[in-house]
Amino acid sequence: MEPRTDDAPRSLPEGGGPRGLWAEGVEVAGSAVAAMHPRRLLLGLLLLLLLVETGRTYDRITEPRFGPAGLLAADPAADRATSLEALLASIGSQTARSEEPAKVLGVIEAEVRRLGEVASTASDDAARKAAIATLAEIERLRPRGTFEATSAAVAESYGGFVRAVITLRGRDAAESLGTVLFRVPWSIWRHDRMFLIGVGVPSLVLLGIFGGMLARIAACRFARRQWLSVSDAADFAASSALRLVSAPFLPVIAALVPLGVAALLGLLLQVPLVDAVGGIAFGVPLALSLFAAILLLGLLASSLLVIPAVTCEDADAADALQRAYACLFNQPLRLLGLVVVGLISLAIGTAVVDGVAVVTLGLASSSLAVSTPDWVPAAIGSRGWLEFGGGGAKIDLLLAPWSATAISVWCTLARWLVGAYVLAWIFDGGVRIYLFLRQATDGTRPEEIAPARGRVPQGDRIAEAIDAARRAR
Repeated sequence: MEPRTDDAPRSLPEGGGPRGLWAEGVEVAGSAVAAMHPRRLLLGLLLLLLLVETGRTYDRITEPRFGPAGLLAADPAADRATSLEALLASIGSQTARSEEPAKVLGVIEAEVRRLGEVASTASDDAARKAAIATLAEIERLRPRGTFEATSAAVAESYGGFVRAVITLRGRDAAESLGTVLFRVPWSIWRHDRMFLIGVGVPSLVLLGIFGGMLARIAACRFARRQWLSVSDAADFAASSALRLVSAPFLPVIAALVPLGVAALLGLLLQVPLVDAVGGIAFGVPLALSLFAAILLLGLLASSLLVIPAVTCEDADAADALQRAYACLFNQPLRLLGLVVVGLISLAIGTAVVDGVAVVTLGLASSSLAVSTPDWVPAAIGSRGWLEFGGGGAKIDLLLAPWSATAISVWCTLARWLVGAYVLAWIFDGGVRIYLFLRQATDGTRPEEIAPARGRVPQGDRIAEAIDAARRAR
């Protein structure tokens, strides 16, 4: 028997039975380690950077809608109004709160610039401290853009989920996960629907392209024991771009159609006399809304499987969705079990990655503090355990040279490794769960994935060269 090469298909567990289910759970939990591979972290970090820049661009060109309480405030409009009034009071401005919000924000921005100059150049220590204190108060009270409020809510809720899993508090973990999956999207839908277009659409495009690359790398490694290079993964994503991008959009579009018809029928309720007919026929828009809800909930439940279905089957968007929905409706309990196991492993892996980031930044801050200027620890910043997204001391950086910003960028990248790891796990875990569900649904072995289109991947070229050399002997 010839020795197995690293490119040979691996032996994966047979589906069915307690032993098979246990083996599948172990393999899915293995995504927590596989997602730590530098190649996947690099792609995840690049994807995260593009997503963040897309959201920040939206915040720069739109008016902030949320106050310090953030996206999940009971009344975001009232919270924002209260914060603006407190801001005007803190800077001693006579500008009326009832004036246009853009003018109020302009007054506050001008005051921030003035205080920054005072904090940086004032020779009077008391004036300098007062300026810094006012800047800190403005930072605490300032309005937040939709993306900033969303990312803060997601980071806080996900941090709560990880802490709850590690401390074995199942109810808190479920509540935190429900916030990420339901409360955050619902709040965005209620308060800033344009965000779903301005940020949601390009974000889905980015997730489709980079998710396809991550999923293809994961599929080749898991099913074939083959390391796919980034360039080969990019070739696959380029050749499958339309399918990868359109797959997440199809159920959304399909849900918008019945919702649009229901909205048109709802106009009947505003027409005198005709509103009676609209009330009698209200069951029609209700049924359409139910159909849309089933589509959207089905997308949420099978969201982990859509991109893997495209990458593993070389399928178009409609076929990938059909396969994902087939796995959902044929194996709902198996899907639930594998997802739960995967989420537990994700939480543990996140704690490990975050711990490495915390220790790294802590050592850098303490070791460099003895041989560098005082502003270096401020540029590195301090983070508590699992305080995702925690930044450095922004006010202190006003007193530091431009090099502090460069140091802060590097430290921000170290913090964002946590987010990159989560993105890498989503597609690696999704591939493993999909392959096992596909096996339970139609009997297809997990190692049977479609070959890539276009140029032969580097791993396959090496394997072919080895086989050719063996045959020549």
